[in-house]
Amino acid sequence: MYVLIVDDMPLIGRMIEKEINALGYKLIMVSNVQDAMIQLSAYGQHIECILLDWHLPGVNGIDWLRHIKGIENYAKIPVVMLTSNSTKQHIVQAFATGCEQYLIKPFNMDDLKLKVSEVINNRRRKKQIMIVDDSNVVLLMLKQMLKKQGYDVCAIARNGVEAIQMFAETKPDLIFMDVNMPEMDGMTAVRGMREIQKNVRIILISGQITPERVAEARELGVNAFLKKPFDETMIYSSLVDALS
Repeated sequence: MYVLIVDDMPLIGRMIEKEINALGYKLIMVSNVQDAMIQLSAYGQHIECILLDWHLPGVNGIDWLRHIKGIENYAKIPVVMLTSNSTKQHIVQAFATGCEQYLIKPFNMDDLKLKVSEVINNRRRKKQIMIVDDSNVVLLMLKQMLKKQGYDVCAIARNGVEAIQMFAETKPDLIFMDVNMPEMDGMTAVRGMREIQKNVRIILISGQITPERVAEARELGVNAFLKKPFDETMIYSSLVDALS
């Protein structure tokens, strides 16, 4: 099995080759996306992970990432960005385009091995997301956005009572939770879930965000509070923060 690195600085590949070998993989090193496509064509089914620089000659890494995520044979290969771009805007853009992890140069070798192992393991088990909302429109929008990013929607609930029951059964990695719902509101549902699993990751969504609700959300330890209407950037940004 192989790990493909696409970086126009050969020194980076030589620096990490021993670490990748220690994980049980052979490292394929190329300096541009044209050569990367050749290696994908030759070894694609045996490549477990791609390490991708952002700034490359010709086509840059983020555009190439977008390209390969649209190719069925390569779309599921996890990608770790290796770049000096360190702003949250860059990180969100990379995750929104389809990368699974992000490392800022210069990086620690232990962090590299951890990220590579994580994305390869997660390839066999995608992050499981549950959506709780009484609006069919919101449910559909969120499901499409999450699927595009590579997450599995493992459960959908339309009120807090259903949410607690489904949470106990599915144990998702993260929950998008509406606040105003029939039968049981989102805040009450969060409290019920915390009794089942204290460290559950939850992103609240609501059309009305008041200081009182924000304070209550913080007290409950939710990971983020998003205001409707939301867009893809808001969703991806909250996911980056909650799952990091």
